[in-house]
Amino acid sequence: HLSASLGAILRSWYSHAMVPNAICIVAKCPIPGKSKTRLSAAAAGGGGLTDEGCALIAKAMLCDVLSSIHRAEALSSVVKFLYFAPADDDGKQRMGLILDELGIFHVDGSHILKQGDHRPGILDNAGGPSGRGLDVLRHDKWYLCPMPDARQSNLRSSDLGGKLAGMLDHTLSIV
Repeated sequence: HLSASLGAILRSWYSHAMVPNAICIVAKCPIPGKSKTRLSAAAAGGGGLTDEGCALIAKAMLCDVLSSIHRAEALSSVVKFLYFAPADDDGKQRMGLILDELGIFHVDGSHILKQGDHRPGILDNAGGPSGRGLDVLRHDKWYLCPMPDARQSNLRSSDLGGKLAGMLDHTLSIV
């Protein structure tokens, strides 16, 4: 169902010439005991899934989203970011392994978050630099970026919307 919904959105963008310059996926790493916990046996009074089963469901959902976006022809010239939490080495390794399993080429995007006032450009339709900055973001790979402030704070906090808006603003400032 997700792939069909995503396809409808992409067709709408494409038909209205609204293909974005970048797409951001924000995801928590599928970790046993921390993913889809409401489905767990403990939360369901003994009738739910194991922690590992919950993490597998979360991983399957994430894989569906990532592979659908990666295969979407309408997004072939779009810069792709995967923001992840927890924003530590374990989170980075877990997300990298998921992308590897899907055969999706990716690079560490941590440096993008630290560039300050530099505004990298994106590739134009001809494949050359857009000329808007010194660095060039490429559409043929995914940028694996830690979610800003995800190390110090609780992702369930009431400020999660603000954190997500901050990531979107940051991404818009660099593409």
